[in-house]
Amino acid sequence: MNSYIKGLFYESLSVLLLIIKRYQIIKRRYRCKLGEVDIIAKKNNTIIFIEVKYRHQSDMAIEAVARRHNQQTNMYNSIWLYQYSQYTPRIDVIIWYKLFMFIHYIGVAEH
Repeated sequence: MNSYIKGLFYESLSVLLLIIKRYQIIKRRYRCKLGEVDIIAKKNNTIIFIEVKYRHQSDMAIEAVARRHNQQTNMYNSIWLYQYSQYTPRIDVIIWYKLFMFIHYIGVAEH
């Protein structure tokens, strides 16, 4: 499975996980001039920007997210400001490892 297909697969699993947790999925693979957001979801009065990563080991995925954190946070802030400012923003990360093991980090960064 190539990395693009693998990314779609784990993003789809993440969407199912979020729906089970009663999140409303707003957008998937949202692109703007600053980059791409894997999933934008809403729960109660909160808009959540969700980064999805898969690595063979969870610590490798955490490192991958940390490297892009500042750039991604600036992008999320811009999207929130222009499109979702009526909601409280939050950033989550879902990390998949060892095929179907996952960790959902809730509120890794709040605005």
